[in-house]
Amino acid sequence: MKIRSAEKDDAEEVYNIGTDTEEFEVSDDEDIFWDEDSLEYWFDSQKDVCLVAEDNGEIVGFVLSHIHIPTGKVEIENIFVADSYRERGIASELFKQLLNDYESEDADFAVAITLQDNYKIRKFNQRMGFQKGDTVVWWEYNFN
Repeated sequence: MKIRSAEKDDAEEVYNIGTDTEEFEVSDDEDIFWDEDSLEYWFDSQKDVCLVAEDNGEIVGFVLSHIHIPTGKVEIENIFVADSYRERGIASELFKQLLNDYESEDADFAVAITLQDNYKIRKFNQRMGFQKGDTVVWWEYNFN
């Protein structure tokens, strides 16, 4: 198992995983996961941290995040580990590496948004040191 920075060539595989993962759906918009072009651009960023967990050349997990430089806010957008690789500490390793990478940047705090009834990820976030914030309603405006 290897954890490394995501690269442009990983965009298609991450996209395919993301569009097949029901937990990433936060609205009725059918194109809710990031498109491949956005992922390629994102993975090329020098400030944002996007990592993949790889086993024998296959991506079995990833975490996508970005930093808002003026405020130092890191937003963890998505974390995923394939069903057959869960309960092995891979998500924890992805999070630890991500937080470690941001400690050397201008990050002040990190946030993660989860579905209210996703108790596994809520427990996971608590184990990673996150504290539960206020309950909010997701509002969205689409420009297209």
